[in-house]
Amino acid sequence: MASKFSKKHYEAIADAVKQYDPMGEMNYTLRDVVREFDRMFRADNPKYDSDKFLRRCGCQDIEL
Repeated sequence: MASKFSKKHYEAIADAVKQYDPMGEMNYTLRDVVREFDRMFRADNPKYDSDKFLRRCGCQDIEL
């Protein structure tokens, strides 16, 4: 199965999340969005790295 997303997609979305919450306050709704993107990316690509995505978002403390 071919991936729908590339590394560039993951990075662009992570950057958008971080820009939305530059202080790292992570309100509940944003945590849910990050978890959902992570779930979607893991399902799409076996080489996807959750830890790298969460760090780039500034959300490395999120429990999946």
